[in-house]
Amino acid sequence: MPMWSNFPARRLDGLPGVARKRVRRADPAFVLTATGQEVGGMAPVGRPRPVRVLIDATLAGHERLRAGAGMPHTVCRTTFPELVRITGGEPAEVAEAQVRLTPR
Repeated sequence: MPMWSNFPARRLDGLPGVARKRVRRADPAFVLTATGQEVGGMAPVGRPRPVRVLIDATLAGHERLRAGAGMPHTVCRTTFPELVRITGGEPAEVAEAQVRLTPR
């Protein structure tokens, strides 16, 4: 799930195996149970059991990505193809609008 609070669940309609009414933001206890990691630094890998992963396809437009590294306040660098490969994730059209961030 994306890390923003206004996740557009309706964007997942039509994806195989996704029921819109079942998509919701996970609370920290659920995240810890499902992933073995605390909210704030969840890595894209290392789950105690398989979890379906949807990866926002708009991330493919970025040369480099940063993902949580398993602990709060830690990140690792990756690329979109690598993220798809290591997670076994499915690229999906999730974002409603692209937000461009200006590098500092």
